[in-house]
Amino acid sequence: MKYNLILLDADGTLFDYDKAELYSLKNAFKEYKVKGIPIKILSKDYREINNQIWKNFENNEIDLEALRFERFKRLFDMHNLKIDCYKFSETYLKYLTMAGFVLKNTKKILKYLEKININKAIITNGLKIIQRSRINKSILSNYIKNIIISEEIGVGKPEKGIFEYSLKKMNQKDKSKVIIVGDSLTSDILGGINFGIDTCWFNPNGLINDTDLIPTYEIRNILELKKIIK
Repeated sequence: MKYNLILLDADGTLFDYDKAELYSLKNAFKEYKVKGIPIKILSKDYREINNQIWKNFENNEIDLEALRFERFKRLFDMHNLKIDCYKFSETYLKYLTMAGFVLKNTKKILKYLEKININKAIITNGLKIIQRSRINKSILSNYIKNIIISEEIGVGKPEKGIFEYSLKKMNQKDKSKVIIVGDSLTSDILGGINFGIDTCWFNPNGLINDTDLIPTYEIRNILELKKIIK
């Protein structure tokens, strides 16, 4: 077998994060009785802000604690909403812990990886209270026992430290037998390239790669991993 350890990103690769995000926003704004602004507009603006602020995190420009509420502060300032961003963040995260929606074919690929008895781990940037809750409530917990979360170890993708930690935890010494699979070029792919392991960009929407980052593989369907592994 070409690889004996697969590092899997969580959100956007195994989890349907867009669905989870919309679910959590809808319920949080409903709880705060926000009216007059369509949820489609709020969710669109939030997504743009959130994507940018996670890029700030990847570049070490903001820490996870500040990230939790800063994204809502920016959203509320944009729409002139008088809401406590700290309290709202806690409400949003409460609903997010419940949102363990997985993407199409996630169960199929996890069953396959289990069948061929290959080592695997989830390696994710995120808040431990959210990620562990969602994983434990989803089918992921049936197939993956090793979970590496950036907040718990103090370093996130694309930094080398999280990869060094992951390989040590998995007792994996040969980098040539390791591959990371993820949907983010600037987090998963850049991190893998910098660390010197093979990378697989999960690109279900056929986005154009306008960066200078060249993944080892690019797939549109997560089941394409079967061919890559063997």
